[in-house]
Amino acid sequence: MTSKTTSRSFAAIGALALSLAAGAANAQLILSTTANTGNELAGLTFNDGDMVQTDAAGSSASIFFAESNWTSDGDTDAFHILPDGTYLFSSLFNSQIDGQSFDDADLIRYDPNTGTASTYFITESTFDDDFEDISGVSTRENGNILFSTLSDASIGGVGFTDGDIVEYDISTGTVSIAVAEDDIFDDGDGDIYGLHYNADGTYLLTSVADEMISGTQFLDGDIFLYDPANDTATLVFSEASFTDNGTSYDIDAIYVIPAPGTGLLLGLAGFAARRRRA
Repeated sequence: MTSKTTSRSFAAIGALALSLAAGAANAQLILSTTANTGNELAGLTFNDGDMVQTDAAGSSASIFFAESNWTSDGDTDAFHILPDGTYLFSSLFNSQIDGQSFDDADLIRYDPNTGTASTYFITESTFDDDFEDISGVSTRENGNILFSTLSDASIGGVGFTDGDIVEYDISTGTVSIAVAEDDIFDDGDGDIYGLHYNADGTYLLTSVADEMISGTQFLDGDIFLYDPANDTATLVFSEASFTDNGTSYDIDAIYVIPAPGTGLLLGLAGFAARRRRA
């Protein structure tokens, strides 16, 4: 692949730009990790089914959605908030919420006001086989669903890999590749674990393992901003923010709470755009 240029030394700038892009208020991240117990961030201990709200520096943390909301022991590995305030989930394992059972490939819509849940467009039966697992989810402005899977999969005969960002057209039920694995990862082979789409066409991403992206190594506990138009990557949240003594801080679900009246992450995307390929 063509040589790429970015530097992990831009971590502080990336975190600052995330805040600046949201205007006067700091943009807030929501995340979960794969470790079952003992995760610690800013003094908060949480489990793999919890969604934690924090800032880009990891200096504060609170439970946004508690694992106890799952009827069974859920492991939240994909999360998004729709414009109407309902949540989209997927769980690493078959789980129950609102007393209902869901498969690990189901996309679950949850109303936090009523505690009710139902499937949302994509279910295990949507896939061409029965062994898939949604690992990340977001949506476009038109309502189409962007997602990734833990293993290679196909829908309607269209195949995709565990490192592709896939777009599901809610009006036709068809899929296409939004961003290919070959374009994101320097070696052309990586797994996406969490994703958040920004209106300017950039993505916040996490990976299953440590990966080289745009010439920089990102850890599985990092969140980075990827700009497909310029093939650039910038660190936004560092694994070093975790304060427990664990050996793995693998982040698997992410969402960004936009600051009111601002263009989310446009400032950060502009910064990344200046770090083009050599």
